[in-house]
Parts: sequence; structure tokens; C-alpha cells
Amino acid sequence: MEKSDLVADLIAAPDPLPDPLNRNEVDGGSFVVLPDAPPFPFKPNDAAPKGQVVESTISSKVLGADVQLKVYLPAGHSMKGRRPWLLVAFDGGFHDMAPVLDDLIASKKVPPIVVVGVVNRQGMRTKDLGYSEPFARFVADELLSFARKRFHAATSRARTIIGGQSRGGGMAAFVGLRHSALFGNVLCVSTAIENEPGTFPPTRFWLRGDDGWIVARYLEKPRLPLRFFVAAGRFDTSLWTDRLVNNRRFRDTLRGRGYPVTYFESFGGHDSLFFQLAFSEGLTALTGAK
Repeated sequence: MEKSDLVADLIAAPDPLPDPLNRNEVDGGSFVVLPDAPPFPFKPNDAAPKGQVVESTISSKVLGADVQLKVYLPAGHSMKGRRPWLLVAFDGGFHDMAPVLDDLIASKKVPPIVVVGVVNRQGMRTKDLGYSEPFARFVADELLSFARKRFHAATSRARTIIGGQSRGGGMAAFVGLRHSALFGNVLCVSTAIENEPGTFPPTRFWLRGDDGWIVARYLEKPRLPLRFFVAAGRFDTSLWTDRLVNNRRFRDTLRGRGYPVTYFESFGGHDSLFFQLAFSEGLTALTGAK
């Protein structure tokens, strides 16, 4: 089979269907949890004080557009007193984040935290999260001050996290690279190391030996005052890229440059359930509550 025929077949392949006999569904597909797996997806902790998720909008002069936000506010949050930690997360945050965060805070694994989930603009995700300089400036120059003022979130870089999954994980690393004076912590989940600035990498359906535009940028620059959490699923491999190997390489590169890195790996894929688990582990590691 010619390579072009293989690519065409992959593009035309239908999406998988959920199992009608399996009630466990997420993202339109079915999943199974093996006996010794971590307890996920997280079940609501009925005894935990309940936070809330609110919607908000910020008008960006840098982008010339309105950006929607999905914001988690911890239980008892007020505009007075000690400011909670702040996480700015791409892709609107992570799956079912309110009950997960309620439980993590109630069990004292994570301190009170405000999560500002940046909702993707229609048709703009690949561009905005493709190491976009304007989008990084929007986050640093506009969104951060907006979140601190509107939601009474932490003002110190030591208690401020930038995070994301897949393409958003790379963008989080990019924002940290460009704006380490504002963000002290970077949370990268299943980072799409294969991406380059722009929309999609030049080759998509076969492995490349030079994956790692963001990895190279950290090699070029002197070490910055950043702490990292890097996570990858052991099944996060495909025909055209191996994110597991690439994330291990990203971890090793950062450690070689002297960065403090907590690395998490588990039996999961490139999906919302693994992202949820990794975010919970990452917030526990970076906030140091446990």
C-alpha cells in the first residue's frame, strides 16, 4: 500500500462507537477499569464542601475578540482574606473538575484553588495553542490580571500554575518559557511534543526523528525559575507519533537543564480520564499540600 493510500484510509476511518452493553462512557466512547487501577473516574465525595463552576468572559485587546472562561471557585470562596492558588488551564480545564477539586481540597491533598479554564475559540484551538505569541501575551498581559482581580486569586508567581493537556500542555510550557516572571509552575499533561508553531506538524501519520520544537526551546534558553509536573499515559502512542517516549524525553531534557520535575506515568491513553487523573496528581505535586 502506498503511503498516500494509508493516510487516506486513516482519515476516512469512522470514529469508534460506544459499547451498548457498557455503561461506562466518556467523550462518546466506552471504557473499562481493571481491578488494580487507580480509583477513577473520581466519584463525588458527598461529604466534601461544594465549590462551583461559573462562566465568565474576558474581552481581549490583544486577540481582538471575546474569550469564554469556565471558572472553578472553591467552597467558601470570598473576595476577602487569603487568596487561593490559581491555575490557568487551557481547553476549559479538565473533565468533571468540580467534584474532583472538591474532594482534593476536602481531603487536604490540594489547598483551596481557583481554576480558570480558557474555553477554545471556535475553530481557533490549533492556532491559539500552537505556540502562538499573541495568545501567550493574552494570557500573561490580560487574563492573569483579570483572574486575580475578578476572582481574588493568588498574586504570587510561586502560587500560580499554567497548565494544559495535549496541545494545551505544549502551550503551557511555551507560556512558562515566555513569562516565567508571572508563572512559577507548569503542568503538562500528555503534551503533544510533535507540534510546531502554527496549526499541524508538517508530517502527521509517520514517526519523525526530530519531534520536539518546545524541547529544543528549553535547551536554547538558560534555566528559568520554573517547577514542572509532566505526565503521560503508557498507551499514548499511535501510528504517527509516540507521545509517551516524547514526554519522557521532555522530562529528561528539563531535568538535565536543572529544572525540578515531578513525572507521572500510568496505564492510560490520550483521553479525558487520564487527563483528569494527571491533573489531580499534578495539582497535588505542585501545590505541595500533601
